Amino acid sequence: MVENKFIADVMLGRLAKWLRIAGIDVLYNNKFTDEQLIAISEIEKRTILTRDKQLAFDKKAKEIIFIENELIDKQIKEFFEKTNMKLKKPFTRCIICNQELEKIKDKTEVRNKVPAYTYLTKKEFSICKKCGKIYWKGTHRDNMKKKLDELIFQLQMQEINE
Repeated sequence: MVENKFIADVMLGRLAKWLRIAGIDVLYNNKFTDEQLIAISEIEKRTILTRDKQLAFDKKAKEIIFIENELIDKQIKEFFEKTNMKLKKPFTRCIICNQELEKIKDKTEVRNKVPAYTYLTKKEFSICKKCGKIYWKGTHRDNMKKKLDELIFQLQMQEINE
């Protein structure tokens, strides 16, 4: 696998979002053609993630991981199983556009950009400099982290039992 950077095909939008939550660099655009996926993969040294059997066996594509499962939880487990990657830096990428997030040093910068209650109750915020989305630690984030931890734990237990 090349540099732990990926590009996902049209069938794997939810997986791309979850991998971004996990802190993994995954390009995704549901308008990419197979030719564009292959070209971007080659230029940017990205491994293609696909559910398309025809693309998976295309000789022009250098690095491909074929995702067999349809259900998102199983796709996440399959990705980590096939790549042997570990969960390292979750919540460091924008789930919308894949950019790395920057911590906001002075929370007054987001005073009028987040709900008042959130501003009053949260201390740390991050921002995507590309699309402007603002992130903070909340229950939704806790639930996503719990789901990732559970899936990866299940995978580790499966490896131990094999």
